[in-house]
Amino acid sequence: MSSARLTLGTFNVLNLVPGSTPEMRHFFYKAEPKQSYWAADPGDSGLSAYEQKLHWLARQIDLLNCDAIAFQEVFDEAPLREAIALSSWNEHPHTLVMGGAPSFVETEFKGTPARVYNKPRVALLVRGDWQVEAEVLDAFPAGFDFHEPLTGRDGSERAFAYQRNGAPVTHMYRPALRCVLTLPEWSERLQGVPEGERGQVVVYAAHFKSKAPMSERPQVGSSAEKARQYARENALGIARSAMIRNVDAAAVRWRIIEDLEGHPERPVVLMGDLNDELEAISTDVAGGLSVPYFSRDDYPDDDRELMRHVSSDLALYSTARRHARKTQRDVFYTFFWDGQHNTLDHILVSRHFIPHWMREDWGSPEVGDVGSLRVFNDHLMDDMLDELEHWQVSKYHARCSDHGQVVVRLDWNRRPKTATTS
Repeated sequence: MSSARLTLGTFNVLNLVPGSTPEMRHFFYKAEPKQSYWAADPGDSGLSAYEQKLHWLARQIDLLNCDAIAFQEVFDEAPLREAIALSSWNEHPHTLVMGGAPSFVETEFKGTPARVYNKPRVALLVRGDWQVEAEVLDAFPAGFDFHEPLTGRDGSERAFAYQRNGAPVTHMYRPALRCVLTLPEWSERLQGVPEGERGQVVVYAAHFKSKAPMSERPQVGSSAEKARQYARENALGIARSAMIRNVDAAAVRWRIIEDLEGHPERPVVLMGDLNDELEAISTDVAGGLSVPYFSRDDYPDDDRELMRHVSSDLALYSTARRHARKTQRDVFYTFFWDGQHNTLDHILVSRHFIPHWMREDWGSPEVGDVGSLRVFNDHLMDDMLDELEHWQVSKYHARCSDHGQVVVRLDWNRRPKTATTS
């Protein structure tokens, strides 16, 4: 059976900010040299650090060869457009959607005005012959209340507090993007697409809170005392970051369920830097990777059977796991930090591209499959990195990225042509 190929990628571009001083320093989070790269001081290539980064980004964008790419850590739109202009995408129509407005503070550096960007954003780059309907997900969905008291099986009522400036949090830590992509006319012949309609795919681009601990830095006492105090603070800080990541993942999950419930024929994809491993709770929450267990103590058998089918249709599934089952190999990591390799960047898809047998025959039939998965992480395996100090590794990656890129090809089956008689 012939198929239509849809190729989607995710790309963390690492602190992409424009310059804002006479020497074109590019600041993120703080007006400090170590929190910047700048356009002055060309390297051996004759290109500044900023120009090197733009050219590398352009090469990678071409290398990915995607129909749509989700970007993370785009602090401002202008440098991303500069990189796209250096790529082959500049030769063809395309659409770039940003996840919210830039956030920065005006300050000074060495007596001159400077701008410090403080909020990484997501973006989505889409082929010109695909229509895009975009929505920035900032506020929590209607009815989503993390603070609602819960009565447990022991009869105790528990409330979960997550506040900002003394008020319950109602918005995501980092906005996500939800884009409905309408494919060209040929998509009318795809399986599962209603007659007379074009195929559509809903793409979520997300960048969840990192694992970096949200904690105070002890300043009082001896070195040993500060270390012991920080060990306790660090544990709390990691837990706080995990809570924020989990709550935002749940907010995105609510919208994904809404899409799959309202338009069951329409595939849904979640991709981005989810900032944790595939087995992590927050990744599981965002995708609904673990289909709920329905106990006989709570539901009769007939209800449990139907509920399992419905839940399977509302879940997302890992393209990495599907790829590993097809190829019997798993050499998958996308991130390098402090000498450690991890997998933080994911592409999760709805049941439409996951074989029925991988879902234990639960849920509706698929309309295609994961054709291939590629990870572009050669720049994370450079043996030079083994010889560098931590700060040198950061400087090396500033000219490219500390994340690899993930690209998935989805093969969407076409409906068989109807035989005609004369």
